[in-house]
Amino acid sequence: MKLCRKPLLAALAVALLASVRVQANLITGEIWENFTTTTLGNEAGSLANVATLRATRSADVTFGVTAPVVFYFHSDVGGYTIGGFLGSGAATILTGSGEAGNSLDNTLFYFSGMVSMVNGQTYNVNHDDGVELLINGFDVVSAAGATNTFFTWTGASGNYNFELAYAEVEGPPGILTMDLPFQGVPDGGSTMAMLGSALTVIGGVARRLCG
Repeated sequence: MKLCRKPLLAALAVALLASVRVQANLITGEIWENFTTTTLGNEAGSLANVATLRATRSADVTFGVTAPVVFYFHSDVGGYTIGGFLGSGAATILTGSGEAGNSLDNTLFYFSGMVSMVNGQTYNVNHDDGVELLINGFDVVSAAGATNTFFTWTGASGNYNFELAYAEVEGPPGILTMDLPFQGVPDGGSTMAMLGSALTVIGGVARRLCG
């Protein structure tokens, strides 16, 4: 039996690693350049503007962000380019990497993912320029221009989907920071399915190695 222990532990480790990798612990995002060419107002970091641009053309850049403890994007840290701004927030460009060196000016961002909200707690969104934030379908922040915006969550505590539009216009700096408790995106049960498959494989390995 002792001879079987190491192979079984190794197989179990592989199964657990696979289950962790399946969890899509990401905030996803899209960026449209040349935002001021629209007729919607260059200060308006709004979800309506996102919907209008989506209907017109595909995003120039898509990206992912591992769910952060602190949501922090700042051009004074990364530089006033798309790639520099995304890099300041540890984001990974998924498509459109050729746009990374382009100016951050006149861009519209869209973020989506999950947050874990606490009833009665006050949160802060620091933005330059305008933002709109929806949580569980409720519009909790809608502010043009550069400012700190505070809001208190009055809904039940729990995990909710969020959508965020952010516009960067009129030159540097570009700032988007939040103290919201972001969460990983549920994987729809694929983690458990993979873990179950992996355990089935372990069972077969065990029978072969240990008789």
